[in-house]
Amino acid sequence: MLNSRIIIVDGMPGSGKSTTAEFISEKLNAMNFDHTLFLETSPNNPLFINTPAIVSLSTDDEADEFTTKVTARYADFVERYKEQQTVIIIESLIYQGILSVALFKGMQENKVKALAKRIIEILKEGMSPEVVFYFQEDAEKNWRRICEVRGPEFAKICGLHTDEDFKRAAQGWSYTQDIFCELLNEWNIPSKIIRNSDYSWDEYYKGISNFLRLEK
Repeated sequence: MLNSRIIIVDGMPGSGKSTTAEFISEKLNAMNFDHTLFLETSPNNPLFINTPAIVSLSTDDEADEFTTKVTARYADFVERYKEQQTVIIIESLIYQGILSVALFKGMQENKVKALAKRIIEILKEGMSPEVVFYFQEDAEKNWRRICEVRGPEFAKICGLHTDEDFKRAAQGWSYTQDIFCELLNEWNIPSKIIRNSDYSWDEYYKGISNFLRLEK
């Protein structure tokens, strides 16, 4: 039976986070398990931070202000939900929404790692977090796939126009994936890293169900 109070589904854009979060929600519905699902785009997502509006995090003042804002948001979230008898399913909580954005906006790696660690410490204060993380073995392949699925407007928004753009994006996200896996190993929290190379969803979902003990 499920032990977690918060299930984090994370990974780079287009990795299958939303579909996986919805799959977990459906399994909990079948178990009559009280839960709340927050997708990245949910209008009521209590941990939403408008990261596209961030211009830079390269200075100490910018990084410190961002850290203060993020940690306060997460502390408020835990205070609000820790006494409620419900499971929270949420996507893009740490890796895509915080860690990768901060690194790409110029925040120093040591400060980003410290922030991510602090987020986990906050969540562990009454929420028993568990993480499902999609690691893309071929980040460039994943970017090309999702741009093909979502269309040219999505590619334009992501700044992906040329082969060089895709290669550069793949390098950046491969770098952040490696950092996040390193941190998951350090944090000592239940986590399942799915190394996706062929999009074998049935296999992945079976593994996720076993990991989260999603059985009646």
